[in-house]
Amino acid sequence: VQQRKKSDTSSQMEQGVSPEKKGSAPKNSLAGRPRRRRRTPGQPVAREWVLGFGLMMVGVLIAGYFLMSRHEKVQMEHLREDIIHDKVEPMSQEWEEKLATLEEERDLLKKEVAESAQFKESKTQLEEQIHQVEDIREKQEHDIQHLIDYKRQMQRNIELLSKTELLEKFGPGPHHVEINLAFDPDFPKGDDSDGDTGRIIIEMAPAEEMPHTVYWFLEQVNRTLYDGCSFHRNAGHVLQGGPAPNFLSPPEPKLNRRFVDAGFHSVLFQEYSSNFPHKKYTLGFAGRPGGPDFYISTMDNSILHGPGGQTNYEDSAEADPCFAKVVDGFNVVDRMLLSPVKPGNYRAMVKNVAITSMKIVLYESKEEDKEEKDEVEEENVKEEVIESSTKEEKLSKEEKEEIAEEAESKSKDEKNEIVDSGSKRKKKVIDEDSESKLEKKLAADAKQKEAAAEAAERKLEKDSSDLGEVLKIRAKKKKGAKRRRAGQP
Repeated sequence: VQQRKKSDTSSQMEQGVSPEKKGSAPKNSLAGRPRRRRRTPGQPVAREWVLGFGLMMVGVLIAGYFLMSRHEKVQMEHLREDIIHDKVEPMSQEWEEKLATLEEERDLLKKEVAESAQFKESKTQLEEQIHQVEDIREKQEHDIQHLIDYKRQMQRNIELLSKTELLEKFGPGPHHVEINLAFDPDFPKGDDSDGDTGRIIIEMAPAEEMPHTVYWFLEQVNRTLYDGCSFHRNAGHVLQGGPAPNFLSPPEPKLNRRFVDAGFHSVLFQEYSSNFPHKKYTLGFAGRPGGPDFYISTMDNSILHGPGGQTNYEDSAEADPCFAKVVDGFNVVDRMLLSPVKPGNYRAMVKNVAITSMKIVLYESKEEDKEEKDEVEEENVKEEVIESSTKEEKLSKEEKEEIAEEAESKSKDEKNEIVDSGSKRKKKVIDEDSESKLEKKLAADAKQKEAAAEAAERKLEKDSSDLGEVLKIRAKKKKGAKRRRAGQP
């Protein structure tokens, strides 16, 4: 339209007509009436401007198409960049992180694989070493078992040789040893003390039970190795004696040296018999190996000094040899228990009791000694009952009856053991012709023992409830035994 207006304007200019007057209507014409144009010579026809207009529209369309396509490309580019910025970059960063994590895991896996291979190699080496150690252990166990068997065989040989020497040198027994003691003038005195001296008679264990230890101790006594030694320790549960000086000893007595020089310092092995345990008033060797120190048990030490009781030694299954028991001089043993002790855990005596001499004697148990021995055994049972009653003062009648029954069974067992042991000893020393007489005598003795045991049990049932009465009865019995020895009524 603009081009058409321009072409009209240019044609009017050429014809000498001004553009302002061309469109103006004559004054005498109607204002809204169109004026018919006249065609001038040389004016282009309508086809030309239609063609130009068409070409122009085609160009506009082509340009618009290209512009639109370019705009779409630009929009798509911007959209792609936005998508990349919003989604692809975070995903790419995430994948990079995952890739880095995977690489680290891969490195760790490689390291673990290397360690696993190394571990397999070390495992193989360890298995080989374990097999070698097991072979060595099996060999050592075999050697140890061989040594144990050899040790047992040696012990049996030692016991056989000791028993042979014991029977040839000291007879079949029973063997008795007299221990003569001297007390310091300042030593505490007991109720039945005999001044500053004392005597203890011990009876050795049967040769069938403890042949080596019995022979060893009798040989030490026979060589007077214990003369001049002392009871030097009051541990409460034991009274220990051995090569220690006393108030009668000369300067530097070298008591331990005499045992070493004689070759009888310690027993050859820890001999023990369950048939001769560490009961009250029994003797045992101290230390590992046992000797030359020995001790008198002042209480039942069957557990403490029996198998497995001494855990501070290398072989805790071993036990102290128990080789004798006191049969006379219980009051002397009780007096030594009164000794004060020095400070410390060892509980050494303040004043050692001197062993003036030890000798093997022929000893026949008197009736009074038997009674005193029975009294001691009864007192042991009473003490057990009294200890249990003091721990529980408010026992019911049923519980008291149970304790009394236990005391009765214990006393019966002990009396039966005494009768059995006495019968065994007597059967060994008599001839075959006097067996019938001995059986009658043993039957009578057994009946007497049973009657005494029953009487003691009845008395125990009566007196176990009152501790004071029991102590009074004990004191009266001791005084009566002492008077009978002195010949007083």
